[in-house]
Amino acid sequence: MGIMVFGLFASTLSQLIAENVSENWSVGGFAVGAATIAGVIQAIRWGWDPFVAPLIGKALKTSRVMVKTLLVVLFSGGIVFIFLGNAASLSVLLPALLVFQLISTAFVTTSDTMAASTAAKTDRVKMMTAYTIVVDIGAAIGPLISFFLLDITSIALVYTLAGGLLLVVGLSWLVVYVRNGSVFST
Repeated sequence: MGIMVFGLFASTLSQLIAENVSENWSVGGFAVGAATIAGVIQAIRWGWDPFVAPLIGKALKTSRVMVKTLLVVLFSGGIVFIFLGNAASLSVLLPALLVFQLISTAFVTTSDTMAASTAAKTDRVKMMTAYTIVVDIGAAIGPLISFFLLDITSIALVYTLAGGLLLVVGLSWLVVYVRNGSVFST
């Protein structure tokens, strides 16, 4: 989650938008470019997070619901990531970015809830410290990895690889929980 949402996506959003914007626009005498659009997209997410995240968190009452939600988020996030990297125009990209931002809110909330739930059953301090460190390291290395890849390939391929990775992680979770017989039970 840290690598994909806080790392790769946040650090490459302007470049992704720039790939789909042919020229800067002017609104009320102000230039509107890729960085401005990226800032607005990020601001929308941070604006709805205090309202949407608690709703998602309240819905995550049991571990089965958490896992099912995580699977939905991983698979839908992977598909949307691939779509984002291959969007053909800004009019297609902008709604897809908002959908991804909603998915990322659900991803972060579900991951945080799962970590807190696990912490309640173990050593709380150690668990939450480990979780926070892993997320922070992911957020720190996500841009490094993405910019390294951008030096050798296109943003479309970086987003396609990231989407593929989310799909593989989702598939791994699905296999483990189907084997344990706990995903599709009530």
